Amino acid sequence: MGWGSSGTPPWVDEKGIDEEKRKQKTAQDSAKIKALEKENKALKKRVRQLEDELEKVRK
Repeated sequence: MGWGSSGTPPWVDEKGIDEEKRKQKTAQDSAKIKALEKENKALKKRVRQLEDELEKVRK
């Protein structure tokens, strides 16, 4: 009477589940991208500061 390994039962909406998983993954990826962009911006700012310091030391 069980479904076993014959696939998903007919009442399970595979497309809906897949779409929800894609939405979650997209949201996670967006959060990661946003965090990396923030880190990148901070690092670029630090590089500019160090370059300015180097110019001052060279003079």
